[in-house]
Amino acid sequence: MVSDYLGKTIIVTGAANGVGKAIATRFMNGGGNVIVADIDLSRAKETATSLNGSGTAHAVEVDVRNEQSVQSMVDFALNTCDSLDVLINNAGIFQKSVPSVEQSLEEWQRVMDVHVQGTYLCSKTAAIPMLEQRKGAIVNISSNAGFAAFPYRTGYSTAKSAINMLTKVFAIEWASEGVRVNAIAPNFVEKDRTIDRAMGDEKIRTIGGGADLDSILNRTPTHRLTSLGSIAESVAFLASDKIPDVTGAILPVDGGWTAYGYY
Repeated sequence: MVSDYLGKTIIVTGAANGVGKAIATRFMNGGGNVIVADIDLSRAKETATSLNGSGTAHAVEVDVRNEQSVQSMVDFALNTCDSLDVLINNAGIFQKSVPSVEQSLEEWQRVMDVHVQGTYLCSKTAAIPMLEQRKGAIVNISSNAGFAAFPYRTGYSTAKSAINMLTKVFAIEWASEGVRVNAIAPNFVEKDRTIDRAMGDEKIRTIGGGADLDSILNRTPTHRLTSLGSIAESVAFLASDKIPDVTGAILPVDGGWTAYGYY
């Protein structure tokens, strides 16, 4: 593989497993110095050790909801690798399907804190050294739920929509100073535990709020789930120096799900 990220430092939050691990692997294969950031330090260390590629990997603990923790993560990257070139805001949590009138305030706040506050804190903190060097890229992980309402997942859909707007606001604010901000919006993901959880509530499924594999595939023009490889390559593309004019974009990586006009 071409060493397209040789010498660059990349933070990936929520990188201990799943989508985050796939993204971290892609940057490692591209020669990058990858910071595997996760709230579970033990698993982050396991992932960092397991990555093979032409780059390097380092593990750091982070709670993206906490400003001091986020600052420590950025400081770690700067102190360990002497630079910060790319931030991938991948950390997120799943919200179980539940009618909005039954959703607790605590559950709403939990989802918003991780997705929205986490993306906000990580972006503004990482942007400081990027703005100083007048170069950098941030890629947020949104969802097709940020474009179309997912009933019974009030917090999740709202949070992903907010991430789309954060992407645009940061992009236009920092564009003249060399920092690009983009996002990808995947569909349900292959080999991702969230799809199993989404299918787990029979009651919600029967009233239209849940999902089953057949309905997802029928709703997706390509008739397949989004692959981890597609996500990782899309993120690497948006983070690349080769596309300096691409900023403020939210790229669907969903097999045509967002473009499709019928259920």
